[in-house]
Amino acid sequence: VEGLKKYIRKKYYSSFPTPKNIKNVKLDKEQELLPRAIKYNAVIKKYIYPLDFFEFKNTKGLNLSFWCDPNALMEKLEKLHKGILLDTPVIRYDPINNEDIGHEGRHRSLAYYIAGVQRMPILIMFFHFRSYIPIEKIDKRILKKFEPYEVYKKY
Repeated sequence: VEGLKKYIRKKYYSSFPTPKNIKNVKLDKEQELLPRAIKYNAVIKKYIYPLDFFEFKNTKGLNLSFWCDPNALMEKLEKLHKGILLDTPVIRYDPINNEDIGHEGRHRSLAYYIAGVQRMPILIMFFHFRSYIPIEKIDKRILKKFEPYEVYKKY
């Protein structure tokens, strides 16, 4: 991944106006589950290093040269180069089975990494078999693994 970062920065973009730490959450309008999850108090926000997105079970060990479409990655990088922040990556997490069950944001996380971002927000949506799980009903031991986090209540 580091080689990809150097190659893209050398060949296409030497610098980005993107801040090193992103604080604003920009919601993906395509993510239709998110508004309802927020309504049910089932979403937390956490800040991570962009490559840590690939440490979740569903993304861990992905061969990025195979799983990341170069055109989609370049599209995200062009937006960042123009100073446009990307939609916030989302992890869908099943607190009953204690595992992540889906994600949106591989290309965005990789683009933020290439742009030199040190911390980006992600949203973790708690969901189990067609039901949102409110944070107050989640075992504290499961929530502890996401610390520090904050409950996300906006849309």
